[in-house]
Amino acid sequence: MNPFRKFERNNIRSQTLTNGGYMPFVFSSDGQVITANTVNADNALKNSDIFAVINRIASDISACTFRVNEPFKQLLDNPNNLVNSYNFWQSVVSQLCLAGNCYVVITRDNQGVPTRLEQIPIDQVTITLEDSSKDITYTVNYNDERGTTKIKSANMLHFRLFVSGQVSTKYVGVSPLDSLVRELNLQDYSNKMSISMLKKMRLLLLTR
Repeated sequence: MNPFRKFERNNIRSQTLTNGGYMPFVFSSDGQVITANTVNADNALKNSDIFAVINRIASDISACTFRVNEPFKQLLDNPNNLVNSYNFWQSVVSQLCLAGNCYVVITRDNQGVPTRLEQIPIDQVTITLEDSSKDITYTVNYNDERGTTKIKSANMLHFRLFVSGQVSTKYVGVSPLDSLVRELNLQDYSNKMSISMLKKMRLLLLTR
């Protein structure tokens, strides 16, 4: 019997989970370790292939018709007064495909009926796993007069992509861009090399 087990159990604390951000990567080439550029949403959308794929997926899903009972159909068809349903769900799916996570806050009336949905950028959300994994709390920084608010999981739609069940990704998604870091950086280096070669050829032609 472990006499310290009781104290170990009492030392369990809430923990902050990763938010599906982008981590820097390195890869080896000719014996050298080259630091790869971080792949984020802005850089990814400048790639025509990634843009086309995500635009197709997001557009097709956002054009679907929801078949649910009221009051949920009204809510899904009219999430809020700022954007229409198509643009709202297109943005949700796009963020999910880029970041692996998407956060939508649910606003309820006095009877607990959901009346409004608001998408929150991932960099404005901090996820906390409560003691003994009882619940997940989302700390949202609205960057306006609402300030910072803690939201229980019951009032947050957390869309996750590629949840693997591993310790680091048990409750958060993984960005598909993580698997493209090497390819995108190789493509970037290749493009820069091609441009450099074209410039050199142009100089040679001009000096003749």
